[in-house]
Amino acid sequence: MHTWQINAFTVQDPSGFLSSTLIEEFSGSAEEAKERLHAHARNFKGDASKVKRRRIFSDGDRALRVAIDDKWRKFETVLQLSELIFDSATEEEAG
Repeated sequence: MHTWQINAFTVQDPSGFLSSTLIEEFSGSAEEAKERLHAHARNFKGDASKVKRRRIFSDGDRALRVAIDDKWRKFETVLQLSELIFDSATEEEAG
């Protein structure tokens, strides 16, 4: 089993400020991780008060761009899947 994180990156208009939010951290296979990424994309609403339209664009195996139109505005968020490849705490425990 591998450790995975799903993060959301959203550009806040008009300032262009990029915010990052940890959505979930979990253990599982690569296939399970991709399924969870897609499930989060299908249900993601961010700061939308009411989602009128949701479009999901693939950007490779580990990133999805979610474009949301709500009642007052439109915004996009990238959901990114990352695999833990190093943890110094684990290394120290093993040594």
